[in-house]
Amino acid sequence: MSLLCLTAVPTVLVGCGGRGGAGQEPKPFALTATEDVAHRSSKRIQASSGGVVEAVDGQGTRYRLTIPAMAMPSDGDVVVTPLSGIAGVPGQTVHYGVDITPAGTRLYDLARLEIMPASPLPKDVYWLETEGPASRPLARPGFPARGKPGVLLSHFSGGTVVSGGPATAEAMHPGMNATPGSKAWLEWRRDVAQQDRQAGRDTVTSDAQLEIIDRRLQELAAQEMADQLARTLQEAADKIAHDTAEAGRNLQIADSLADRGDLKDLPAIVEAFRQGALMERKHQILGASGTDFFGKYGGVIFKMYAMMLRKCDVQHLDPSLLAGLEGMLQKAGYESAPGSFEKCAKASGAEYVVSKSEDSGDDPGDEITRVARGKRVQQAADRVATYASTIH
Repeated sequence: MSLLCLTAVPTVLVGCGGRGGAGQEPKPFALTATEDVAHRSSKRIQASSGGVVEAVDGQGTRYRLTIPAMAMPSDGDVVVTPLSGIAGVPGQTVHYGVDITPAGTRLYDLARLEIMPASPLPKDVYWLETEGPASRPLARPGFPARGKPGVLLSHFSGGTVVSGGPATAEAMHPGMNATPGSKAWLEWRRDVAQQDRQAGRDTVTSDAQLEIIDRRLQELAAQEMADQLARTLQEAADKIAHDTAEAGRNLQIADSLADRGDLKDLPAIVEAFRQGALMERKHQILGASGTDFFGKYGGVIFKMYAMMLRKCDVQHLDPSLLAGLEGMLQKAGYESAPGSFEKCAKASGAEYVVSKSEDSGDDPGDEITRVARGKRVQQAADRVATYASTIH
């Protein structure tokens, strides 16, 4: 159950919830109070239309809670209970408050709680928002309503208004335990300046303070965004570094598999090649130094192919696969060991696949045409040395 109070001292008003950020909260006031159950008021509120709940205590103080349409998460009975004997703010001379249930209800729009004593409120008041049991609520500086003597609430528990002397003002202003200059501290100072301005204490000073505070909050927001961007970029760099290391380890594994020349290892090597190509593309996009994973993995595939050619008499090679790998090799500017392809092509039926491709007039790029040694040497000079070491 929560509470809303009003006290006399330089005026203070208490409402619901707390303000502040960065994990720090305004130092709350521990209040004590007694529920005026005899003057409690309850009303069924339709969430779609909102409504008003009013209560009047034994001294004639009127409490009016205005709930906007669509503010409540669902229809429900809202109960407003006046509080008496509120204490807990240093130097207070006046303190009025109310408890609102169902406690803990979070609103989608701000409700307004007005407190109107039989005798007009002093000008110098503070509005507080409260939460916790009605008899022992915690109160923090609230967000005052404009144009009317009240506080804006983002959830139900309650609110109070308090006024008093110098001790009350001192309790209200330094009532923060957030680090000076932090976001939480600035937000609290902004609330204090707004309340000072509304009370007419010093509008010129309040306006200047609000301008400075808003500018500083914008600077902090910009810095927070820059810090977040830096963290995101660092996380991306860390991820790239991790993936690069992983790709390097996979390359070593693929290279060891290629030494075996076992046909069943080919899918794993091809998948490693695909991942390496993606890794290389990420490096290009981020402008990172090249690792030539494409070339290194390509070298592993050619190495695998060379070993498969040597073992074609003991393991069956699919003719289309054989023709495709030979074509890749030659397009890269190389040729397989003399006689190796011819021997395996004849045994596997790749000769037929190649001749059929030529007869059908398919893309010449799909045909196998032997590459002159001079061209092979010329192109090899422009390739990663890994290629040359994998086809012998």
